[in-house]
Amino acid sequence: MAATPLELLAVNALLLLFAALGMHLLVFEEMTYELRATNRRLERARGELHEKVITDPLTTCYNRRFFEEVIGRELQRRQRYQTPLSLLFLDIDQFKAVNDTFGHETGNLVLQYIASFLKEHVREADYLFRWGGDEFLVLMSCELDQAMQKGVDLKADFAAAAETAKLPAGVGLSFGCTEVPHGTEDVMPLVKEADRLMYEHKTATRPRRKSRRA
Repeated sequence: MAATPLELLAVNALLLLFAALGMHLLVFEEMTYELRATNRRLERARGELHEKVITDPLTTCYNRRFFEEVIGRELQRRQRYQTPLSLLFLDIDQFKAVNDTFGHETGNLVLQYIASFLKEHVREADYLFRWGGDEFLVLMSCELDQAMQKGVDLKADFAAAAETAKLPAGVGLSFGCTEVPHGTEDVMPLVKEADRLMYEHKTATRPRRKSRRA
């Protein structure tokens, strides 16, 4: 039985409707794909921007700004889970003499080499910051004795490294350690204490365990 003109008209209308819907779905899928791609690009750009904001450009270590970001979280973890937390403060021996004698370009190369050395020898679970100038700070999830031993190891390994022999004479590492007590709210006095112990170590004729230095 042949379709009536009215039925053919209805069928054609349905076909046109389905075709239009198909085009709309295709456009919608393309728009969704582009939106997701744009979101991925934005997330990637946001991540790269954040990385630049929290990273020291010369050494690519974390900077003080990132320390301010993470220390609150680490103190909360210390309080809640009783996890140990220590600070290892490092300074480059004879760095001023290097700058004065060989210039800042050589000084920058020394900084970059030492930063690379520290990155290779500091655990991924810990945070390495360039604190400023020739100073570095390591935020460590460990007891004080372990942090001190790490300082001893870093100092010895740095002195024994083949590349270190190529640096200007006298370049080495000095360090000081402090432990973050349970309930600490302001860590800056502890950073200053680690800094003081580092300078005490730098000028000491021999190490003394009671002053918590190498």
